[in-house]
Amino acid sequence: MFNLASCYKEEGRYAEAEPLYLRSLPVLSTAFGQSSVEYTRCFYTLGSMYVDMGKFAEAESMCAAAVNFYKTILGETSDDYLGALGTMGVIYQGQAKYDKAEDIFVSLLNYHESLPPPEKGTIQTLNNNLGELYRHMGDYERAELTLEKAVRLAGDSPAAATSLNNLALVQKALGNYPEAEASYKKALQIYISLGKNEHPDYTNPLNNMGELYRIMGRLQ
Repeated sequence: MFNLASCYKEEGRYAEAEPLYLRSLPVLSTAFGQSSVEYTRCFYTLGSMYVDMGKFAEAESMCAAAVNFYKTILGETSDDYLGALGTMGVIYQGQAKYDKAEDIFVSLLNYHESLPPPEKGTIQTLNNNLGELYRHMGDYERAELTLEKAVRLAGDSPAAATSLNNLALVQKALGNYPEAEASYKKALQIYISLGKNEHPDYTNPLNNMGELYRIMGRLQ
């Protein structure tokens, strides 16, 4: 049940995933207890889905509880703890608590860049999140530099589409419309190549490009 819910979450089918997560929780509680890693992972994954849905109030308490649990049980260098802490940064960003979010993203980035060897995918995600944070703060120059790095690190991976969309938003804000259009088109092509043109993520650059065309006066 939990695995099926996670598949739906990955596909952006949140309405189908949520009841499965909620049904999984009492099952895992009975089998392993609420102080188990298994229960907490389901609890946290549901919270992280609420982040994807923009439900930051619901997500905050769930993810904060997961952070405390992972820190106590698995330690501050565990992947579960570090991942949940990064999600808290995204939540704080969504709540406009930018100082808290920046502290988390910068500390995580410094930690992962110090590892031998660094984990490229994690560093890419953190650069994307930090760049998106700077965009929300209106610091477009730092946002552009950080998101360009995220795009380079992503290469041809699906993460490149997210970073390209975010980069395009910065380029639009700076008035660099041709660059923004090119970034949106690259993001859309990546989603199409992955067969994700029905995924909610696909609609973000599509709608954003439509708004860009409206600003540019290209309404046809």
